[in-house]
Amino acid sequence: MKFLKCILAVLITLVLTFGLAVPAVLAQDVQVQSTVNWSDFYIITQPQPQTILYGESFTLSVEVNVPDGVVVEYQWRRSLFGGSESGSLRISDGTNSTLQRSHADSHYPARNDFLIYYCVITAYEKDANGEVISSRTLTSERARVTTYVERTFWDAIFGITIAPFIIAGALTMTGIVISFGLAIPLAPIMFLGTLIYGFILGFMDLFS
Repeated sequence: MKFLKCILAVLITLVLTFGLAVPAVLAQDVQVQSTVNWSDFYIITQPQPQTILYGESFTLSVEVNVPDGVVVEYQWRRSLFGGSESGSLRISDGTNSTLQRSHADSHYPARNDFLIYYCVITAYEKDANGEVISSRTLTSERARVTTYVERTFWDAIFGITIAPFIIAGALTMTGIVISFGLAIPLAPIMFLGTLIYGFILGFMDLFS
């Protein structure tokens, strides 16, 4: 009797084991194959560099050829610091194919400075349950947006009259303070030399 019970227990164990294992194996074999032609996923138009008057709005855009059956997401980024191309910062509201910035918006270049912008485009293929089957990512070219400030006539006059004296005086006093009085005999020479240099820069800027 004990022998029959052992055989029966073994048979039940085998049935349960195969009953659970076979469906799992079949489920692994049934995989949804991608039907997207990923060679059709590419950038048509790249964002273009711009030079704008400080305070003006600007628009950057990227155009992508999107294959059938995918969902596309856009994420714009910009350089971490003004005047630098290293590092990047995510633009939270830059999630469309077009990025628009005005002077009142964040991520706008400073005066006489620039920022580098680019877009990361990700495409997803999903099944009927919303699960991702496959995906691809593209990164656009980097576009530099530079701002400038128009100089008025009085800005130019200031640059060749008062500004050189301010610069020369500040640098001379700085030299005196740093040297704890040792450079006092050299102060007039420092002042005169910096003043002349300031005038040269002012006139160069005036006629540039």
